[in-house]
Amino acid sequence: MGYYCFTVLPTFAVPRYCTKASLMNRIINLDYLENNFGRDRRFIAEIADIFLEEVPARFAKLGELIQVGDWEAARFEGHCIKASVKMVGLDNVYCMVIAVEQAVADESYRSGVPEKYEQCRPMIEQAIVEMAAYRKRL
Repeated sequence: MGYYCFTVLPTFAVPRYCTKASLMNRIINLDYLENNFGRDRRFIAEIADIFLEEVPARFAKLGELIQVGDWEAARFEGHCIKASVKMVGLDNVYCMVIAVEQAVADESYRSGVPEKYEQCRPMIEQAIVEMAAYRKRL
C-alpha cells in the first residue's frame, strides 16, 4: 500500500506516490536543524521538546476540527504546528497545513483536506517516534 506525498514547489503542492516502506524508513529530516544549529545541542533539544509536547495534541485537534468543518480553528491549529513540522523536514505535513490555510480563504480547497490529513497521520506518528529517539540521544 502506498500514500500520496506532497512535494513543495514555489506556489503549490504536487502529489507524488510514496510506498509505505519509503515513508517508514525515515520521516524526519534533521539536516536543517543540524546544519544551522548543530553546535547548539541545547537549542536543538528545546526544539525537539517543543515538537514532542505540541505537535501530537495539536495534530489530533486539527483532525477533529477538519472533520467538523471548523476551518478557522483548524487554520489556527495548523499554523501552530507549521514551524515545528518544517524545522524537522516534514514537508508533506507542512503542505497539508498550507492546504488547511487555503481552505479558510477559498472553499474550493476544502474537499481534499480530510484526505490529505489522513495521509499525513502515519507520517506524524512515525515522526513522533523518531523525534523521541533523537531527543534521547541529545
